[in-house]
Amino acid sequence: MKRLPDIAIFDLDGCLFDDEHRLPLINMSLEGDARYEAYHADQHVDLVLEAGVSYLKKAAEQNLLVVFLTARPIKYFEVTLSKLGRHFHKLLDGRFPLHMRPDGDKRTSVEFKRSKVREIIAKAKDEGREVVVAFDDRQDVVDMYREEGVPAWVLDKSGSACPGFLRDSRQLLEHQGYMASLTDGPAQPKLERPPTRKPDAGDLMAAMARTFKERNAVYGNNAEVVGRVMAALFPHGVKLKTPKDFELWHLLELVIVKLTRFTQSELTHEDSIHDLAIYAAMVELLVKDHNIEVIKA
Repeated sequence: MKRLPDIAIFDLDGCLFDDEHRLPLINMSLEGDARYEAYHADQHVDLVLEAGVSYLKKAAEQNLLVVFLTARPIKYFEVTLSKLGRHFHKLLDGRFPLHMRPDGDKRTSVEFKRSKVREIIAKAKDEGREVVVAFDDRQDVVDMYREEGVPAWVLDKSGSACPGFLRDSRQLLEHQGYMASLTDGPAQPKLERPPTRKPDAGDLMAAMARTFKERNAVYGNNAEVVGRVMAALFPHGVKLKTPKDFELWHLLELVIVKLTRFTQSELTHEDSIHDLAIYAAMVELLVKDHNIEVIKA
């Protein structure tokens, strides 16, 4: 009987998708899922992180089953699965095992992922395979994986120290004293890491500046392009009065934003054309409810 492929676990936000532009949207004054509502709602504009994709490719090339484990609430399951499909369907042959946090679950990311990885390990053991590597952008989650016997590495936009052949991961971590050896008893004490610092307003503004430069590299000054397109479509302006007027106008502008982003990317950015279709459908629902006056010459 052919042995099933071993498993590589990947996080999503900050690991495979660039979420820096969303971090300021986390509202620490709120509790539970509400704290991250705006943060998660804006995930559709994320760009992929090339460092993360490179390790995803290594996993596929080395015949590992990629399993995605994220602390995103499961209410975002469909949008997350759709995004994975758009970016990685061909690379992963359409296989996207995806584990997400139950809605309303107030456990920390470490607590939730510890519980879930134990389930994954137990199921893998029953199937005669093992989890050979895990990636996350958070050191505390990586430490948890190692405590559970899974070779794990920090992977973020700057890359990872994980070896290219992922199955060598355990041996290297054992040698460095970060994990207990399966045969030689307990590991040496972990190397000390510099204390982490809570980001301040300057860090957030620096992250915003990087995001601005990255987006401009892909889309150019799209706001200027949108302005010229809207002026060409409505050269004499429009009159908006009711809430439905403003709602439709907002969605129409988003249609134009996505269209121009698609053209600015030389017709290659799939997310933009996908989002355009969604906003167009939302506009259609309001066609009979608005009273926008298009001013004639």
